[in-house]
Amino acid sequence: MIITHSAGQLWKDCPTRYKRRHVDHLVLAVKEYTPHLFYGTAFHSILERYHFDDFDVEACVDYLVNEISLKNEDHKAHLIASFLAYAEKEKKLQQWDEFVYSEKEFRQPIIHQGTGEPHPDFIQGGKVDGIVRIGEHFFLLEHKTAARPDEHYQRRISIDRQIHQYALFVSKELGIEIEGVLYNVIPKELRWSRKGRKSNGPLEGLKDYTARLKSRYMEKEFLRFYVSLSPVTMADVAQECWTIADGVSRMMREDSWFKNTKRCFDYGRRCPYWELCETGDRPDVMSLYTTKDPHEELSIV
Repeated sequence: MIITHSAGQLWKDCPTRYKRRHVDHLVLAVKEYTPHLFYGTAFHSILERYHFDDFDVEACVDYLVNEISLKNEDHKAHLIASFLAYAEKEKKLQQWDEFVYSEKEFRQPIIHQGTGEPHPDFIQGGKVDGIVRIGEHFFLLEHKTAARPDEHYQRRISIDRQIHQYALFVSKELGIEIEGVLYNVIPKELRWSRKGRKSNGPLEGLKDYTARLKSRYMEKEFLRFYVSLSPVTMADVAQECWTIADGVSRMMREDSWFKNTKRCFDYGRRCPYWELCETGDRPDVMSLYTTKDPHEELSIV
């Protein structure tokens, strides 16, 4: 079985929520529309085409206009404007010699740090945004969208253990040394309305609105910064992967999954499995859910 970083984090947050998604395969039948999530997913999709598939700017905009489905026209305008500003500033920010891989998947054994034995039940899986070469050295490339990509965000993201996990397993998968991570942080603002600057101004068309947003984004620096990898953290992450996999295996064998009620209302929203926990899997509540294979981000599970 595969366990990913996000699945492991879900288990750490709440084992019952992990069970609902990764053992029972349950998801809400009607998915909640969250513009920030769709924005990030769409931006990752277009950057893959721009950097690796050699789409030019015009082709990328056509893709965003015709292929990306966003319920709100303003959100699509934000997406187009942000990409146009990114593409223009990218010419001045280029810092690699070769874009080696895009959306590179990996699957590797989880090794016990004491015995050197692979875990009997789980392997580690995942997907990195990109791998770039600078001279003779290889780096992960991570795309992030953030409402406030300031220095505080930079400090916070630099201690993210996910990048150490990715570097650890990608190095084994490809037989190359990953020496660090190059972060590409794109600002996003989904709060603007599509009205003119004056409250009594005429309603802008999508083209004018997009142009104004692009101008606004161009005033902001896209963050691109390098994060080195700590050997100590790499060793900790390797051990943590085993600990998580072993904990999940034990709960699966015993069919015993505790609830972490402190995580029921993360980010101001109810957990998607709140109703199930409250009603004890009542049939009418179960009808709100459907089944879907886990690890949707991976091509083969």
